[in-house]
Amino acid sequence: MDKIAKELVLWLDEPDLGAGANTKGAALNLRDGIHWSKSRLNSKTCGSLMRIGILGFIFRNDPEKLIKAASISGRITHTHPTANAASVAGAYAVKLALDGVEPTEMFEPLLEGTQGISQEFTQALESSYRTAYSDIGNEDGLKKLGQGWYADETFALAYFLHIALSERLQKSNTDRSEYNRRFGFGCKCGRRHSWSQTGD
Repeated sequence: MDKIAKELVLWLDEPDLGAGANTKGAALNLRDGIHWSKSRLNSKTCGSLMRIGILGFIFRNDPEKLIKAASISGRITHTHPTANAASVAGAYAVKLALDGVEPTEMFEPLLEGTQGISQEFTQALESSYRTAYSDIGNEDGLKKLGQGWYADETFALAYFLHIALSERLQKSNTDRSEYNRRFGFGCKCGRRHSWSQTGD
């Protein structure tokens, strides 16, 4: 985590990376010598989720370590339980995609992996799953799930579209393993419409 903390400080000199206010605030604390375990802000915005996907690759074969690393890494900048749960879910979803798990089959593992962290996140995940299987259209579904500024909304939007797009590809007889390989969940987390790579 010390290495991750050092990299976050470097973001202060890289405006093109687009770190949000909360990530910048934590990075400033780190630059001032505050240890990463105390640098974070009590925020539930989506910055920690936006950068967490790579851990799903690194710890793909060690789920327990993946969950722990995602939680600690996320809490360097965002200590709110909702942001913490979203960070864990984001990294774990990447692992599941790499394992070839269908988007529709990710729901239970994601619930289990984030169990007990944040009821608010659990409700958002459940709402995302239910909305994906309702009669509501994609645009209305996105509006229902939120704007994506908060981590639970960001993940809910991403998961909703992950299911919706996979269902569309299935109907067109597109190979599903190719879908997971090319469009893994890690690249889907972002604000509605823009799918920004920047964090808050």
